[in-house]
Amino acid sequence: MRIAFDRAGDDDNLRGQIVILEQAFRAPASDAVKRELNLLRRNAVTGSALVSNLTRVYHEHNLRRQLDRDPADATEEVVPRIICSEGLV
Repeated sequence: MRIAFDRAGDDDNLRGQIVILEQAFRAPASDAVKRELNLLRRNAVTGSALVSNLTRVYHEHNLRRQLDRDPADATEEVVPRIICSEGLV
């Protein structure tokens, strides 16, 4: 992302977009977001393609909601995970 930021030159809109993307993806991510980021990493996506793909992920997973949260109200939502197993003897 730093390389894309440096290559943005005088394009303030692109630089602002990259800053917002960096903030959004530094926050804890859901499993779905992590899968998409790993896919981008495995495919070695870089440059403007990386910025456009991260923008797509940002919008698809509504990551703006995380940026709009008040840091003082940092109560995490607890999602219960139910694990069921049955053993046969």
